[in-house]
Amino acid sequence: ASSVGWAVVDLAMAASGRTAVPLPPFFSLEQLRHVVVDARVSLILAEAATIDQLRPLGVPLLEPVAELAPLEVSGSGGKITYTSGSTGRPKGVKLAEQQISATCAALLEAAKATSADRHLSVLPYALLLENICGLYLPLLVGGRSQIASAVVTAASPLEMIRQLALAVQASQPTTMVLVPDLLRGWVAGLKAGLMPRPQGLRFVAVGGAPVPAVVADQAWEFGIPVHEGYGLTECCSVVAVNRPGERRARTVGRAL
Repeated sequence: ASSVGWAVVDLAMAASGRTAVPLPPFFSLEQLRHVVVDARVSLILAEAATIDQLRPLGVPLLEPVAELAPLEVSGSGGKITYTSGSTGRPKGVKLAEQQISATCAALLEAAKATSADRHLSVLPYALLLENICGLYLPLLVGGRSQIASAVVTAASPLEMIRQLALAVQASQPTTMVLVPDLLRGWVAGLKAGLMPRPQGLRFVAVGGAPVPAVVADQAWEFGIPVHEGYGLTECCSVVAVNRPGERRARTVGRAL
């Protein structure tokens, strides 16, 4: 799941010119074994809670230490991001720093991001979309990002939605990124009166699968400003997205 440690390691690897290979928490052990072999992973950085689960992969493991040390900035690092493998084995997509920077610049303009934004990060950073929107964009504009890892680690779909509502209420975010299933569950909870309406949201990007029109319409009624988008890892995540003030319902908006 996402954490401050994850963010620090990700940024440090990029600054030191290394290539990061995020390991999605929802991958099976077999999928993870394919990733480390396919990408020739030489070291896995993991928190203490997950190290034992990763030992069967046969790759050296290291728990990052919470000590500050000088970092030699030696270039721009890249990423090899693996898709979920819906058409077979997970496939690695090699992305250079220049590609990630170009996507960030285009998204900053499209989302009208500012230093006043407060992003609530509920999806794992191992997903390229959240890695960009929940970590890089807030840093680039001087905004804030709060990590709500309890959402994706919840034991049941109902608890997941409950944790989402609690995180929104506690952090009062202005921006979020959701997948349709999370949005659908949140709207259902609001309709049933099980949680308070969100306040202050200005931009909620939803992608990863088609967003049912009725769910999007109801979301707007409950104060969730849904902006549909479309993307794929091979194009460094977002390809098209609806802009604030320019949303066209039942479309994925204009290309970046």
